[in-house]
Amino acid sequence: MARVLLALMVLGSLGWAVSWQPLRPQPSARSDRHELERFVEEVARRTPPHASIFFILPPEDADGGLANHHLRYLLVDRYVATNLDKFSPPLQRIDYVAIWRDGHGRLEAAH
Repeated sequence: MARVLLALMVLGSLGWAVSWQPLRPQPSARSDRHELERFVEEVARRTPPHASIFFILPPEDADGGLANHHLRYLLVDRYVATNLDKFSPPLQRIDYVAIWRDGHGRLEAAH
């Protein structure tokens, strides 16, 4: 009986070794971050300081909640909120709407 258990343990170990594969990075479903950053730079060029900008982002670009902080860092002197922002107070007014979808951005005046 002990030999049978030992044989099962050895075979189980070999099975794990055979089926083990090195971890490879999985392709990301979200948009290319560099393209989004270029769009944010364009938004910064096209909007005046102290403008209020509401970003509409797909959920896969939320970056674990860091997208809001990243946008605020890149858009200095502007008020920024997103459709993914659950914890910040809403903007008092919205001057511009920035829409990011499928790797392309569009900026529109809110009025």
